Parts: sequence; structure tokens; C-alpha cells
Amino acid sequence: MTPEYSALQIADYFIFKAHEGKRGSISNLKLQKLLYYAQGLHLVRFNRPLFRDRIHAWTYGPVVVNAYHKYKEWEDREIPATGDDDFSHIDEKTMQFLDEVHEAFGKFTAFRLMEMSHGDDCWKNAGTGNEITLESMREELGKYLQCLLNET
Repeated sequence: MTPEYSALQIADYFIFKAHEGKRGSISNLKLQKLLYYAQGLHLVRFNRPLFRDRIHAWTYGPVVVNAYHKYKEWEDREIPATGDDDFSHIDEKTMQFLDEVHEAFGKFTAFRLMEMSHGDDCWKNAGTGNEITLESMREELGKYLQCLLNET
């Protein structure tokens, strides 16, 4: 089953959540890690990917390449709010899931999220520049992600 969402649609929602109620800022580095953990947790919980884009292992951790390029101009600075808060294309169950991911992981700094991802075997085993497979994310992140969310 092909996921109905793109990583960019999910990224837009995370950017919105970061600015909603001034909950904190979001850089491209932080956004990349939120996408990675959202995809991994979705695979664990629902046994299917959240979005159709692939994730690659880069030096600073997992990256969705097209999302990286869309926001790279901001470098390590905060990505500004787009002003768009219409997410009617995202179903309610998925929005609740994304809210949960943002609540659990959005509180960490970009650097802390990078450190966390560098401890993940699926990132380490992929090798720099290579795709992190959905299978490896499902297998290797499952217990870690569930434990982390249960602590929040």
C-alpha cells in the first residue's frame, strides 16, 4: 500500500506545530529527525510507512533529501512559519499521531535528536549516503521508540 502523504506534507505540519503557541523553534536538522522518528514509529505501530519518501543516512543523521533541499537555505536557523494552518488533507488519526510524535521528540534540541539518531543501528548500518530501509527502521527502532513514548 502506497502511503498517501509526502514527507513535505508531514514537514509542513511539524513546522506549524513548532510555531503553534510558540512551543519552540525548528531547524532543518531538527525537522529531519522528526520526520525520521515519525516514519519509524508509524512503521512500528501501523506496520506501514507514514510517507512515501525515502530516508538516507547522512553524516548528521537521517535525512529526507527533498525536505532537506526545500529548507536548506535556513541552515541552522529557525524555519519560519508558513502561515498555512489548513491541514484538512491529513486525516484526524494521522494528525493525532503527529501530535504525539511532536510532543515526544519536539522537546529535544536538534543536536540532541542528532545524537539520538546516531545511536540507532538502522542509521549506523546503512552507511553514509545510503537509504535507511523501512524494514531496518521497523525492526531496530521498535522497542526504543515505544519505550521513549511511554516515558513522556
